[in-house]
Amino acid sequence: MTAAHICESKKLRAPKGITLTSKSDFKAVTFQGEKHLAKVLALDNSIDICLMFVQGLTTIKPVELARRAPKVGDKIYNVGAPAGFFEPGMVSVLEGRYAGNSPTSPMSLYSLPATGGSSGSMILNHKGRLLSVLHSVHWRFHHITLATTYEDTMKFIKRELKYHLTYRNDMEVLKLQNIFKIEEPKKLKPKAKPKKPANAPK
Repeated sequence: MTAAHICESKKLRAPKGITLTSKSDFKAVTFQGEKHLAKVLALDNSIDICLMFVQGLTTIKPVELARRAPKVGDKIYNVGAPAGFFEPGMVSVLEGRYAGNSPTSPMSLYSLPATGGSSGSMILNHKGRLLSVLHSVHWRFHHITLATTYEDTMKFIKRELKYHLTYRNDMEVLKLQNIFKIEEPKKLKPKAKPKKPANAPK
């Protein structure tokens, strides 16, 4: 999971009057520093959330989804890379409070320190379960942090997981050959045995 504005196509510099876009491949970096190819499966710009499939993450225990929405004042945690500050074996774990949902926009407010580089990071409850995805911070006060609502986050995840059927680990449904352009190894034809001459001794 990450923020949709991170997953969107990037505009490239081009001659005047020409617009070029490039859909980038991504790499997910684990706490140990291992890099894995990631591909965008779905994004929703209306709530700024994105679902990616990361190839090769078979030994890492997934984060569970929170079973209930947070209450105002609940303590929350954030694991991310604010200002790009991250090294293998070292990651920022920040603490804050849930402050409620906006009545006019699909977003939640958290009193949590964040800055550029925090986008797309997880907001977890006190049990370490996912509540929402951080997507922006107020430029005048970096403790006013905005994220997806719990309800929108759960709806998006469940809808997309059902669509892609990843909960069944059905890799054929995900069509990994198309997503990652994996080339099957060519099967070598068995070498034909040399024919014996007709007059050769038996």
